[in-house]
Amino acid sequence: MLFEEALSLLKEGKSMCREAWSIDEGYLQIMQGMEYVWKIMLKPNPNAGNFIFKIEDFAADDWKEFEVPCIIEAKIEELAA
Repeated sequence: MLFEEALSLLKEGKSMCREAWSIDEGYLQIMQGMEYVWKIMLKPNPNAGNFIFKIEDFAADDWKEFEVPCIIEAKIEELAA
Protein backbone atom coordinates (compact mmCIF):
# COMPACT_ATOMS: atom_id res chain seq x y z
CA MET A 1 0.00 0.00 0.00
CA LEU A 2 1.05 3.60 -0.48
CA PHE A 3 2.25 5.92 2.28
CA GLU A 4 -0.96 7.97 2.25
CA GLU A 5 -3.00 4.85 3.03
CA ALA A 6 -0.55 3.79 5.73
CA LEU A 7 -0.78 7.25 7.33
CA SER A 8 -4.58 7.03 7.43
CA LEU A 9 -4.35 3.66 9.17
CA LEU A 10 -1.77 5.01 11.64
CA LYS A 11 -4.25 7.78 12.52
CA GLU A 12 -6.88 5.08 13.15
CA GLY A 13 -4.57 3.45 15.69
CA LYS A 14 -3.13 0.69 13.50
CA SER A 15 0.52 -0.37 13.62
CA MET A 16 2.36 -0.12 10.30
CA CYS A 17 5.63 -1.24 8.79
CA ARG A 18 7.22 -1.72 5.39
CA GLU A 19 7.66 -5.11 3.79
CA ALA A 20 11.28 -4.13 3.21
CA TRP A 21 11.85 -3.98 6.98
CA SER A 22 12.82 -7.04 8.99
CA ILE A 23 11.09 -7.67 12.32
CA ASP A 24 14.28 -6.34 13.96
CA GLU A 25 13.52 -2.92 12.45
CA GLY A 26 10.26 -2.68 14.40
CA TYR A 27 7.03 -0.94 13.42
CA LEU A 28 5.35 2.46 13.56
CA GLN A 29 2.49 3.62 15.72
CA ILE A 30 0.86 6.86 16.85
CA MET A 31 0.39 6.45 20.58
CA GLN A 32 -2.87 7.59 22.13
CA GLY A 33 -2.82 11.29 22.99
CA MET A 34 0.39 11.88 21.04
CA GLU A 35 0.92 13.81 17.78
CA TYR A 36 4.10 12.07 16.65
CA VAL A 37 4.81 8.82 14.88
CA TRP A 38 6.77 6.46 17.13
CA LYS A 39 8.95 3.59 16.03
CA ILE A 40 8.61 0.59 18.33
CA MET A 41 11.66 -1.64 18.41
CA LEU A 42 11.27 -5.22 19.59
CA LYS A 43 14.89 -6.36 19.75
CA PRO A 44 17.05 -6.53 21.72
CA ASN A 45 14.43 -5.12 24.17
CA PRO A 46 11.12 -3.35 23.54
CA ASN A 47 11.57 0.43 23.37
CA ALA A 48 10.21 3.40 21.43
CA GLY A 49 11.40 6.67 19.93
CA ASN A 50 10.28 9.29 17.44
CA PHE A 51 10.57 8.12 13.83
CA ILE A 52 12.19 10.24 11.14
CA PHE A 53 10.92 9.30 7.69
CA LYS A 54 13.30 8.98 4.75
CA ILE A 55 12.27 10.24 1.30
CA GLU A 56 12.04 6.61 0.14
CA ASP A 57 9.46 5.90 2.88
CA PHE A 58 7.09 8.50 1.40
CA ALA A 59 7.47 7.05 -2.10
CA ALA A 60 7.31 3.38 -1.07
CA ASP A 61 4.35 1.19 -2.02
CA ASP A 62 5.18 -1.69 0.35
CA TRP A 63 3.49 -0.41 3.51
CA LYS A 64 1.47 -2.97 5.44
CA GLU A 65 -0.26 -3.39 8.78
CA PHE A 66 2.02 -4.85 11.43
CA GLU A 67 0.75 -7.54 13.76
CA VAL A 68 2.71 -7.90 16.99
CA PRO A 69 3.63 -11.56 17.53
CA CYS A 70 1.83 -12.92 20.62
CA ILE A 71 5.03 -13.82 22.46
CA ILE A 72 6.38 -10.29 22.08
CA GLU A 73 3.07 -8.71 23.09
CA ALA A 74 3.10 -10.77 26.31
CA LYS A 75 6.67 -9.64 27.06
CA ILE A 76 5.73 -5.96 26.53
CA GLU A 77 2.81 -6.32 28.96
CA GLU A 78 5.10 -8.02 31.47
CA LEU A 79 7.63 -5.18 31.26
CA ALA A 80 4.89 -2.55 31.66
CA ALA A 81 3.58 -4.17 34.87
